[in-house]
Amino acid sequence: MTHSSRIVSLFLVCLVVSAVATLAGAPAQTQEHNPSTFVTLVLHQKKAESLVAFKEQLKENGFQEAFPPEGVEIVSWTGSLGLGHVITLRLPTYKIPEVREVIEDRQWGDIEPKLYSSYDFEPFWKDIGGETNAGDEVHQEYTVNSRRMLIAP
Repeated sequence: MTHSSRIVSLFLVCLVVSAVATLAGAPAQTQEHNPSTFVTLVLHQKKAESLVAFKEQLKENGFQEAFPPEGVEIVSWTGSLGLGHVITLRLPTYKIPEVREVIEDRQWGDIEPKLYSSYDFEPFWKDIGGETNAGDEVHQEYTVNSRRMLIAP
């Protein structure tokens, strides 16, 4: 065996030993070590229904009691005219099938649910020089305008 092939063999042995040691000491993919992700749920209303009818549908199909599953955080829930309700969730990746099951086990009537993988774009926006309007005045004005839209006929 030549000197260079001994070095390669020794390197490969070290690599295998290192990999085994790393795997042996690595934590299992448990709930505590599972990375979180974002998921966006869109509840599209096929017909222009009132907010009261929408809330009734959620109550009738049991969604209200089952959502969100334990360990799933609602980051935002926005009503969008023409689109429906856009719900952004933060959850551990292992919870995605549970969220999907909560959605698929329901009778939705005139509501069409769709689930999308998503991500927080704000850090990327800031990296490219974009600014955000994170002031309290903007938030308060948005909240007041949102209430007006829900109350208006």
